[in-house]
Amino acid sequence: MSIRKLSLLSDSEDRLEYLKSLQAEHWYVMKLPATTKNCEVDLEAERLRRVAMGEKSFDFFAPTYIPMQSGSNGVSKQKRYLLYNYVFIYSSVNEILQIKRRIPNMNFLPRRGEGPNARYPYVSDAEMKRFRWIASAYANQIPLLDPSVYQLSKGDRIRIISGPFAGVEATLVSYNGSGRKDIVVQVEDLLWVPLIHIDADQYELISLNEKSKHLYFRLDSSKYWYGLHVAMGHFLKNELTEADRSVATEVVRSFGNLEVDTDITRSKRLCLILLAYTVLGKDKEKLQMLGEIEALFPCVKAELAKALLICTLYICTDNYIYWEQAHELVNKWKKEEKQKKGKEQIIKRLSDYDLWLGH
Repeated sequence: MSIRKLSLLSDSEDRLEYLKSLQAEHWYVMKLPATTKNCEVDLEAERLRRVAMGEKSFDFFAPTYIPMQSGSNGVSKQKRYLLYNYVFIYSSVNEILQIKRRIPNMNFLPRRGEGPNARYPYVSDAEMKRFRWIASAYANQIPLLDPSVYQLSKGDRIRIISGPFAGVEATLVSYNGSGRKDIVVQVEDLLWVPLIHIDADQYELISLNEKSKHLYFRLDSSKYWYGLHVAMGHFLKNELTEADRSVATEVVRSFGNLEVDTDITRSKRLCLILLAYTVLGKDKEKLQMLGEIEALFPCVKAELAKALLICTLYICTDNYIYWEQAHELVNKWKKEEKQKKGKEQIIKRLSDYDLWLGH
């Protein structure tokens, strides 16, 4: 905002707030030309000059990474900026304007807001602390690898549960053009920063992208339902395989902490997890799931969801009450001339359950 426009502010309180904002120190996001090289060299030189001259100093952060590329030695040592042409500077707007006199190719991002409330974008101290912690795990020179997370989709939220990033929550994005997928940390709503080399057993899914059909696709995945159905048969025959344990483990990791908000999606999630815990022999966790399903059951109105819950309770507990309730529902369906696919699947599963349990 120009001095002339500032002087035209009718409300002196707005003018005072604006002047205060120019003095407030934050982690401002600065943009540099795409061709910029070694921006931290210029910034460090300016910082040292200010210290030597007794002027106010500042902090900055320009993380780099080393891309892993194929070659004669299998590794490229060429350093690149993690955020391409962005750098973070901790100072005030007034001080950064002074810095720009010596580094003129560095610019603020466009202001956000309107009129006297417009401000240059900055990142909170807490977000920057987390961001720098992540980068410091690799001494700010990060080997950027493709984490090969094939069971996630763009927009899914995960929580890292082990490794140097344990505790960090992140979002999955897919870069346009290359089709490559990376797990990234969202730095507020300004930037997306890749996490590095997250293995499949180091994260847990906490929410799916609900703006698409991805949520329902994942919960209806034949891979999980069929895999767990086969696994339950093997479990009851004491013939459990490594593949059975693998699919059960993947279900727990994918849906164990997933947040869903409808009775139908809650029913599917709980049934999948209950089956998985049963296969894995996790009795304590299984008991907790049984309690959650019993609490949810009275609230479920959808016929298919209710039948799914009852049949899953039956196979996981071998309880006569659940057997009776399941058959009461399913026997009505058998009289229908044309059945939906969902009903056919439940009828088939219940038939297998009776066979495996000897009823």
